[in-house]
Amino acid sequence: MDTNNRFTLVVQECNIMANNMCIKGLPFGEYNTGDALYIRRSNLPVIKLQVSMTSMDGDLMEIYFESCDFPEKIKYAVVTSVEPQAAPAPNRPIENPFLLGLAREYKERFKEPEFLNEFCYSLINAKFLVPVVSKDLGNKALEDKKVSVNIGFHLIQTQKGRKVFPVFTDWGSANKWTSFKETPDRKTLILDFDQITDIASRDSDGISLNAFDIGVIIPLKFIDSIKESDGYKNRDKVKSSKMTSKSGNVQVGIPQDNDQIRLLKEALISASSKDDRIKESYLFLKKDGSDIAFLVVFDLDLTITDEERKEIFGEANKEIAPVLGGRIKVEFAMKAPHFIKLCNAYEPVYKAE
Repeated sequence: MDTNNRFTLVVQECNIMANNMCIKGLPFGEYNTGDALYIRRSNLPVIKLQVSMTSMDGDLMEIYFESCDFPEKIKYAVVTSVEPQAAPAPNRPIENPFLLGLAREYKERFKEPEFLNEFCYSLINAKFLVPVVSKDLGNKALEDKKVSVNIGFHLIQTQKGRKVFPVFTDWGSANKWTSFKETPDRKTLILDFDQITDIASRDSDGISLNAFDIGVIIPLKFIDSIKESDGYKNRDKVKSSKMTSKSGNVQVGIPQDNDQIRLLKEALISASSKDDRIKESYLFLKKDGSDIAFLVVFDLDLTITDEERKEIFGEANKEIAPVLGGRIKVEFAMKAPHFIKLCNAYEPVYKAE
């Protein structure tokens, strides 16, 4: 798939039929028959759709797919043909397809409260591609001593005369900045929401997302309102469901994304892919009173021996433990028989092909 013309669609309508669902929205980019499609809404897992057919209804695209566990109310969910990333990887270009999809419709729909909530959720959980420059460019750059004394950041000026800090969702959007694309030995950093807003607050009027494509301006006042919201303040809290154990009520749920969780998922995927006995892997956060631990659940053959099980857990722990640095313990378990219901309620972090 040509990611330079990334396909996205924000769901406007959803209809459920006997064995299929149909979603409808305004398409951007190119979709080719056979391309994999993924759908996501805030606080819900990414699901890969089993597409049966597509059609056009005027300017809107209809996508028919096999019924799945995604809830009926999925207005403002984003569909994309770009495979989502659990975390930026050194050997893969950075992608933010869900934020890109919402940004493409932002100027027409930002006054819709539920749409704005989805946009802010994607914004604060994204990783951004940021071009950097040498600090000797004077007032054209912002020095960031936290990164390097030799690194600074571009500022650009809008038609209304505002100075804004340009950040990008992906390389396709960044390459639309002609002067950057043609710069020899160009350099970039991957920064999160807190980092880009900290830089923007020093000497600019805000952020410009994909300035030379969509050009969504995010003023400092809007950034401040995001940081005052409950969604921002509670973004690292776990969504949990209650289970009962002999020691009382145990909460087990999906940890919400942050830098540590993304790295942990990458380590779990790496460990799982190296052992063909692992069919699926799940990551949960477990709270038992004041004790907190990560719970890794593997889908393994029930005929596996205790010795093999301990070997699998041990090898996985070798990759996962360094990410945590001993701050939080990790527990391992098999999906069957005790965790089947819990695991079936969520998408696995890893699934063998």
